[in-house]
Amino acid sequence: MSATKTPEQRVSMAFYYRQFGGRNDDIYKYRMPQNHALQAAHRAKNEGADEETIVAALLQDIGRFCPPPEEWSDNPGKTQASYQLYDAATNYTSVDYGRLGADYLRMLRFPTKTCELVESYTMAKRYLMSVDFTYLDYLKETNSLPLDFHGKQLSSDEMSEFEKDPLFHQKVQLRKWSSIVESSGDNPPSFDTYFDMAVRIMPI
Repeated sequence: MSATKTPEQRVSMAFYYRQFGGRNDDIYKYRMPQNHALQAAHRAKNEGADEETIVAALLQDIGRFCPPPEEWSDNPGKTQASYQLYDAATNYTSVDYGRLGADYLRMLRFPTKTCELVESYTMAKRYLMSVDFTYLDYLKETNSLPLDFHGKQLSSDEMSEFEKDPLFHQKVQLRKWSSIVESSGDNPPSFDTYFDMAVRIMPI
C-alpha cells in the first residue's frame, strides 16, 4: 500500500518503471528511450522551472511504462479499458497515457501539480498540433505523427477550453520540452540526479 511506503520508496517505484518498465502487448509495446525523459527534465531545469515541474518533465510519459491499473496495489477500481479513447472517424482505439500516468503517480502520492502536468501529456500534444503547423509538419516529416487519437487535432471549442486551464502555459511548455529533445544531441544527467529532488516534493 502506498500509504505505508516512505517518500523514497514511492519515488523509487516511479523511477524504476520509467527506466525499466513497459509491456510487450499491443498497447504498451511502444518504448521511449530513457534519454528522452532525461533531456526534457534537463531543459526544464535549465530554464528555471520549479521542482514539481521538472519531475513532471522527467515522468511525463510514465503512462507508457507503468503497470496496468489491474496490478496497482491501491487500485481505485479502474482497469486498462478505463483509459482507452476511441475515435469513430478513424476507428482507432488508443490509451490516454497522460491520464493513466497521472493516476499512477496519484496512487504513489506525488504532488498534485506534478500529476496534473503529467495528465496533459496527450492534450498538450494535440493542442500544439492544432496551433503550430511547424510542429505538425515536423511530426509528419519524421513519421512520428500518431495515427490514433493522439494524432487528432483539437476543435476550436476544445482549444478554447484547454486555454482556460490555470496550468495551460506550463502544460504546453512541458510538451515543448519533450518535443524539442526528440532530435537533440544533449547528453543529460542521469535519473539519480533527480532522485533527491523528487523526494523533496513528496508529501510525507
